[in-house]
Amino acid sequence: MVEAIDLVDGCEPGVWIDGKTLSASLDLPDFVLNSIFKIYEAKGYGLVSKTINECKYLGKT
Repeated sequence: MVEAIDLVDGCEPGVWIDGKTLSASLDLPDFVLNSIFKIYEAKGYGLVSKTINECKYLGKT
């Protein structure tokens, strides 16, 4: 979990993080990563993809 938060926290502006790929490599469920992405989006640090069945985060700060 700490690795996932560190990756999202260190996301470069304009770079997409694919939550499905990340969940497989970190052995975490997609919904956990999507929740982390939504928390960071709510704080204004990035954007979460609104596409159905996608779990992606775009860093903006």
